[in-house]
Amino acid sequence: MRTGEENPTAEHATLARYLLGALDEPERVAFEAHLAGCWECLSAAGDMGSVTSALPELDAADWEALAALPPEVVPPTEPATSMVVPPATGSALPPDGLAVGAGADPADAAADSARAVVDPVEAPAVPAEPPSDGPPAEPPSDGPPAEVTVPTQASGGADVARRRGNRGGAGPRAVGSDRPSGSRPGPPAGSDSRPGRPPGDPRRRRLKLWAGVAAAVLAVVLAGGGVVAGLGLTNSDVVLTANGEAPAQGVSLAVTITTDEDRSSIKVTAIGLRQGLRYRLFGVTRDGATHVIRDWTASSGPQEVSAELSLPVNDLAFVTVGLADGTAIVTAPISR
Repeated sequence: MRTGEENPTAEHATLARYLLGALDEPERVAFEAHLAGCWECLSAAGDMGSVTSALPELDAADWEALAALPPEVVPPTEPATSMVVPPATGSALPPDGLAVGAGADPADAAADSARAVVDPVEAPAVPAEPPSDGPPAEPPSDGPPAEVTVPTQASGGADVARRRGNRGGAGPRAVGSDRPSGSRPGPPAGSDSRPGRPPGDPRRRRLKLWAGVAAAVLAVVLAGGGVVAGLGLTNSDVVLTANGEAPAQGVSLAVTITTDEDRSSIKVTAIGLRQGLRYRLFGVTRDGATHVIRDWTASSGPQEVSAELSLPVNDLAFVTVGLADGTAIVTAPISR
């Protein structure tokens, strides 16, 4: 197995399915043959086992919260509205409904439009001074004053802000606003008004993560995979079995685990061990921790070794026979 990479390998994915009991018989036999000679796969179980072993910690409220999660809909991103300022001469109105008074300076019109986008509220009407080199502009006698209609950026052009006042040339412009305190419009509904912070709630993201894991486990259960024993459920007089082979070493291993309400015991039968060598029986739990069960010196013929188990049976993932220095020889995954 390749380790230390960013993307999971095929062995990682197969190991996860194996821990959930989702492999069929041919896949399970093939993966057990791989486990017999791959100590790195046992180490990788520490990274994946904590997810499956933590599922029993979910209570009824957590499962109800998972079921109540609505599908997340990402709102489409609307492009910012572009603004075109027409030349100063001519009577034609610019596109997008931007009406500029006659004789207005293009730079002043652009500045007014920018202020209308940033602060889309009504400004007080200020009489404009006539230009120094021409007759003063006569205010309209009847009818409403001229208005500038600018599409607002927040609504993508659907809402408009109206600025009222007389524009009679290059006179002074109104500065400030008569907006009452607290009248600034808020962000659109559903948006996050706090910049720099990722959207979403941490609890919601955690629930989504558990929802994905729970969905995978549920799919295995519906497909007939036996993962009930791996979710922390206990029964009286439970018998678990495990088998493994190491063809390169010529060693095979058969494991039987019996448990009741008071105690648990393990019995292994190993064939092909070398006489006179010191061997060690390990138990590997779902969180990747390795526990020494007992040591013994091999004799001739098949080796039958029994011991009491102090580990919770439901936490066991593998049983391994190796040398006293920790080198694994043959591994038998627990069948449930």
